[in-house]
Amino acid sequence: MTIPRYPHPAEAWNQGNLITRRYYRDTRYMTLDKSMDYLSQDQVHMASGNIRLPDGKGNITLKSISMYHQLHCLAKMRLTLQQAREGVDIGVGWRDDAHWPHCFDYLHSSILCFADGTLESVSLQPGPTVGTAVRVIDASLETRHCRDSKPLEELVRHYGPNSHYGESGDLFEVPDGS
Repeated sequence: MTIPRYPHPAEAWNQGNLITRRYYRDTRYMTLDKSMDYLSQDQVHMASGNIRLPDGKGNITLKSISMYHQLHCLAKMRLTLQQAREGVDIGVGWRDDAHWPHCFDYLHSSILCFADGTLESVSLQPGPTVGTAVRVIDASLETRHCRDSKPLEELVRHYGPNSHYGESGDLFEVPDGS
């Protein structure tokens, strides 16, 4: 299926489609504190990244964009860690809970799929207590060559739940505990 304004995933890796960027230390994403829940609220409930694609014959197919699924899994794992910290028994694997173990497996596969070969350097970063420093590999020293997420955001705007294809929002919701 060809989608207007959406590059085929293999084409997205062509040099002309890559952007350069550097990672930076964003402590908002380095905590389980509930005050930062707002950063991943949309991802926990998969409020974005699901699209309905028309096939040109009057049918519409529901799809999920991988980048948003990955962000959902990361947010779900964060939520699960919060629950475990609060004393909730989250289980130990897929026989106890179908969701977070799936996310571990899915993110593992996604990381291997993208096989980022950037050689990362050790840097000195602020430590956990004032006046201390730790040596870490945080990837902040290297320039990355990344795929641009803007075409995916445009795809969601055009075919997502708030587009003219998204009349029924129910299909875009992920039920709790699944």
